[in-house]
Amino acid sequence: MNHTHSAGGRFKRCLAAVLLTLPLVQVAMFFTGMLVPVRRFVLWGKSRPERLTIAWPVGRQLEEWAQEFPLDARIYMVDPDEFLHRQAQYYFLPRTISITMTNRGWTQDIYHQWVDRPTADWLVQHGFTFVLKLTVTNGAGGWAVAPAMRTPPGVLREP
Repeated sequence: MNHTHSAGGRFKRCLAAVLLTLPLVQVAMFFTGMLVPVRRFVLWGKSRPERLTIAWPVGRQLEEWAQEFPLDARIYMVDPDEFLHRQAQYYFLPRTISITMTNRGWTQDIYHQWVDRPTADWLVQHGFTFVLKLTVTNGAGGWAVAPAMRTPPGVLREP
């Protein structure tokens, strides 16, 4: 009988702990929810680049790099990082970015086993104008495919 009583006591203690934790969670959710208007107030009246710098620094950096390229650029990305490639597709629009020579669909395996290293002749033949490498640690580096093409300042440099 004592064994049954201790199991009931254990249940009551667990129930009490859960019931006491719920108000703490509710208070935490309230203050977390209050951060939304605070963030909006901080971003109020700022330009798009300033808002992007505060809210999403990666996006701001990608947007800055994208401005280095002409709008009709066709960019071949080497050694792609999955996150940066997917983000660059958005921020580089309307510029075209590809990471494969066959234009096949992109899966995680492609990023982990990336081997598509085309020659300069292949890139020119298929209309690519720039080669770009984006990395989290070193930033952006790239070069124009055809020597006669205008090389944007800043991001691009010879390999």
